Formats: sequence, structure tokens, C-alpha cells
Amino acid sequence: MVLLPVDKVVRSFFNLRVADRGVGELAVSIRQHGLLHPIIVRPSAQVFELVAGHRRFEACRLLGWKKVPSLVKNVSDKEAYELSLTENVQRETLDPIEEAEAYGKYVDHFGWGSVSELAKKIGKSQEYVSHRMLLLRLPSEILEKVHTGELTSWQAQELVWLGDPSLVTKLGKSIITHKLTVNEIRDIRRNIRDGFGFRDSVRWALRNGGARRGAGWVEALQVTRFDSCIKNLRKVVLLLNKAIDDALLYQDERLHVFLVDKRSVVQLLIDDLSEEQRKYRDLGTDRAKPM
Repeated sequence: MVLLPVDKVVRSFFNLRVADRGVGELAVSIRQHGLLHPIIVRPSAQVFELVAGHRRFEACRLLGWKKVPSLVKNVSDKEAYELSLTENVQRETLDPIEEAEAYGKYVDHFGWGSVSELAKKIGKSQEYVSHRMLLLRLPSEILEKVHTGELTSWQAQELVWLGDPSLVTKLGKSIITHKLTVNEIRDIRRNIRDGFGFRDSVRWALRNGGARRGAGWVEALQVTRFDSCIKNLRKVVLLLNKAIDDALLYQDERLHVFLVDKRSVVQLLIDDLSEEQRKYRDLGTDRAKPM
């Protein structure tokens, strides 16, 4: 391991993330505990190119470090990409779409190996890698919903088999609105395939899904809607936490106080929604009790 000047390290062409999330939070952690894992670089002309540890590097630079602990490896483009991809997959730092795009680049864009070869490199099953790559067939609007967490990768994967982009988009919106399960999405696909209209297919799936869920399923659906609101507000709290950390990092006391106050407001809203959610949950439990 060596200490490299920060200005001699450059970002690589294969940074796998759309955005380096949580760098401010990571910087605070590094300031408190030090850099636990060095970045990995490779020589490139007069500088060193980042192979793995993009967030760690950005956090160190944010802290004003002049030098950063580094492991220098002489690796090819393919080997560097594999190192970066393996680290990100193992640390689970990629969202499903970033992961799918990374696999697609390895197999299709660069042509470095088959799906089975890539799966062995990163320690995943061939089926897992194939299913992730299928997500890339979805419309950009649906991919964005997976990026933001409004759709899970499993829900989105069911949409792939629908084919028609307009139906995919409509069903994606219905999944979010009605909190459809994977089984309900499959019911809708089956009904559409058998010639039923889209609205009738959704109504049928909701009715039969409600029967499967048992008494009190309407209240249970409302509970999941509260879950979605609370989940999104908690994301806001996480973003505010990052902004608060940044304010501390830059020693901006006024901004810090302002952000802490706003975080308290959001937290109170979460508490209120949680209480309303509890009421619906209790109501659904009462209706589900045998007479």
C-alpha cells in the first residue's frame, strides 16, 4: 500500500454508479474512524486511474486530504472492470438498474465474456445475472421507478414479459397505485394474454388478490400506502442527514441549525402518519377476526 497524491488520481471510464450517493456521510465516518479500506488504482501515463473505491476517494477529497492510501495494481481494462464490479456487487452499492447496466456493458458492449462467465467472476448465478439484464428492456420511465425504489426489481421483472411498452407503463403505474404483488401482476399478464382489457384485468386481479389476502385486505392495502409515504419521508430524512453532515463538515452553524429544524418537522410528519397507519392496521385486524 502507498500514499498517493489526490491530484494524481483520476476517475475511470467505468465508474458504475449514476451518482456517488452518501459521500458526505462517508466523509464524516472516515474523519472519525479513518479510511478502513484503501482505494485500488492502476498506473495510467503520469497519473493513476481509479479501479475501485470511487466513493471513498471522493470522501477523502471532500475532507481535504492531500494523499490517499492506495493499492496499485497493473491490470487490463477487463480486469479493472471486474474488480470494480465485484466490489460493488459484494458491497451491494448498486441499485438494480445500475447493476443491470454494468452487466450489459460487460457482456454486450465490451464483449468480454458470456453471462455464465460473468456470473462466475462475481459470484452470482447465471439466472440472477440474466434476470437483471432483462430489466434493460423496460421503458426509461419504468427504469426510473426502479431507480427511485417505487418499483422493486421483482415487480419490474414481471413487466418485461408484457412486451407492449404502453401496457408496461400503464401496469407499472397500477403496481405503484395498488401495491400489486408479483402474483397479482402475473394474473394481470395472463388475463391480457387471454384477451381481456387492461382495466378488467386489473380489477379482476385486485378482487382475487383481496380474496387471497383475506378479510381486512382493504385496510391492509391502506397500510401499505402509508408504508410508501413513510418510506419516502424517511428518504428525505436521510438526505437531510447528509446535508447536516455536510454543514458540520464545512462548519456552517446557521445552515446546520436550519437543517436540523427541518428534519424535526419531517420526523413529526412521519410520527403522525405512523399513528394513522396503526389505526388502519388495528381496524383490519378487527375485521379479520372470526365472528
